[in-house]
This record gives sequence, structure tokens and C-alpha cells, in this order.
Amino acid sequence: MLALACALGVPACVTTKAPATSPIILRASDDEERVQAAFAAAKDGQRIALGPGRFRLRSTLALTASDVVVRGAGRDATILDFADQVAGSEGVFVASKARVTLEALSVVDARGDGIKALGIDGLVMRDLGVGWSGEPQVHGPYGLYPVDAKHVLIEDCVVTGASDAGIYVGQSSNAVVRRNDVHGNVAGIEIENSSFVDVHDNRAHDNSAGILVFDLPGLPRKNGHDVRVHHNAVVHNDVESFAAEGSVVGLVPRGTGILVMATTGVDIFANRIADNATFGVAVVSYLVTRRRIDDPAYDPHPSRVSIHDNVFSGGGHSPDPKSELVEPLRRIATDLPGRRVPAIVYDGERSDPRALCVRDNGAAKVLTLSPAISLDARAYDCAGDR
Repeated sequence: MLALACALGVPACVTTKAPATSPIILRASDDEERVQAAFAAAKDGQRIALGPGRFRLRSTLALTASDVVVRGAGRDATILDFADQVAGSEGVFVASKARVTLEALSVVDARGDGIKALGIDGLVMRDLGVGWSGEPQVHGPYGLYPVDAKHVLIEDCVVTGASDAGIYVGQSSNAVVRRNDVHGNVAGIEIENSSFVDVHDNRAHDNSAGILVFDLPGLPRKNGHDVRVHHNAVVHNDVESFAAEGSVVGLVPRGTGILVMATTGVDIFANRIADNATFGVAVVSYLVTRRRIDDPAYDPHPSRVSIHDNVFSGGGHSPDPKSELVEPLRRIATDLPGRRVPAIVYDGERSDPRALCVRDNGAAKVLTLSPAISLDARAYDCAGDR
């Protein structure tokens, strides 16, 4: 897997520059002004070490220097607590240009996103925790949130309670998301409008939806492609959604395992997908949202999606009664074998037979919804073609 990470150019294989200054050592007993100043005034090449304990913070910690390592004493030992936050939206905001590593600490109860990184080339998020307490309506949208980024590695993190996505990689390229545990979120992992992304060996369980691979219109970067989702456990994602009203993720049915919307070149393989109440994997056009598209450069249809060598079990027993996206499933559920939605659902909005490839998924069946409801998956059997 390291070889793949190197091939993608993620920061696991990028050597940072030598420290320009002596490390800054911060203790939980330090007053907030010293902690804030250490982040705000960090020099390129700086190392910031945070000791064990609970750092109580009322404002976003902002970092702009490059070639910086911020390291705590462990995910369960160093806690950045934003329960009393009054300034800023994020817990930690990284606006650095290049090469930042954040590791071995947790962010709790941020007013908005847990840790956001914008426009960086070279980001490592390792052994981090993000979570919220209290009512879900006050939880921030994203836990770990790199956007408009390049060469990203997110590994060995635990995120729970996000009202949009626990781990979100948006409008980014060359990213690896691996060995994370995401649970209790609306979506566990979301890859949106991004290219050359590898999502593997994660546990996405007990969310509303496990893993989403989306392309949305109206964003500066669109038409994402080349995303691999493999060797993940996507299990029992059946939590009632607490997404913000009007959000796209709020349209996603409770009980979703993996959902691909409008992205090109998605390879889904060697996953364990079990007990997701609405469906295991669905491949759909953005048209299912019934939202207007005012973006001529946007292609709303998925294409070159391959689903193979996965192990499916259970699920499909209780399609979300509140989701408009699965209204056709509810309408026909009583006529389906065993009154269960098949493991794989395809909306069939694009007639191109190359749009979808399904093979070697054991006894898993494919349900096509358009232009006619069908359980005949022969058109998608592309063994030997790819």
C-alpha cells in the first residue's frame, strides 16, 4: 500500500524540510493566548508539540506556515476542546501552502468543522480524533475536511458525530484515505469532485450512509474521476440522518452502504458490505435529486463504474421511508424476491452499457430502475472486458 501511496504522490513519501526553529512545546496548563500565538506565528519548518491533557479553546487555531508538524501525545491523550468556542467556525484551520502534518490529538465540540485544510499541497492527517457531544443539531458538518488540496493522506483516525461527513475529501486530487474508523456520522466518508483517490481498509459503520463518491454541479472543480474504494468494512449504516435541511447529503437514504453519484471511473472491490437497510451499493445520476443544473460543464451521469469481488450480506430489508431518492424502491419492494432490495441498485438513467460493470460478487443481484424495472444483470456482466 505504501508503494501505491508513493505512486499517487501522497505525503507519506514526501520528505519535509529540516526544522527552521526550535520546537514549540505547549502544555494543557498554558493559557489560550500562548497556544493561539504559537499556531498563528509559526515559522516555515516549525514543529509544535502539544502535551497530554485538555486544552480549552474559545477561538479557532489557525495555521499558515508550511513544512509544519503539529503532534500531540496521542489521540486519547491530547484533547483540543472547543465546547466554549465563540470565535471562528473550525476547530483547527490550516491555510498553509504546503506540507503540513497533524497527528496524535483530538478535536472535540468545534462550532463548525473539526479540522479544515484549504488549498494545501501535501497534507498528512494521522491518528486524529474528531467528535461532538450534545444534540446532533449543533454538530459541525465535517470532521476532517481537506478541500482544494493535493497529495493528501488521512490514516488511522476516528471521527464521529459529523452532521455531513466524518471524513470529506472535496475538489482535491491524489489522496489516500485508509485505516480510519468512522461511525455515528451522517456520511462516514465522502469523496466529492475529486480525482485519483484511494479509499481502503476503513471501517464505515453505524452512520446514516457509509461511503459516498459524488460529483456535484456549480463547483470550481467538477467531473471527478479515478476513485478506488476497496477492502473496507461498510456495515450497518442505519442511523437516522441528522443532516442540515436542504443539504445534498440530507437526500441520501438512511441505510446506504456505498453510493456513487455522477462520478467517472469508480472501482469498488473487495469490500465487506453488510446489513445496510436500504441498499448495499447504488449507482445513480445526479438527476435523482430533481435539482436544477445550471452548469454546462457538468456531466450528471456516472460512467465506468465497476463493482466486483465484494462480499454482500443482509441489508435491503427496510428502505428509508423518508427519502425521495428511494421512493421507487419502496413502491416495488413488496414485489422483489424476499421483499428485499437487491445488494446493487442502478438507476439506469444512461443507456450506455459501459457505464456499469458488475461481476464476481457472489449471489448479489442487480436491480435496474430505468427505463424499466429489471433484475436481469446480464448487460453489466463485463468479466474479461476490463
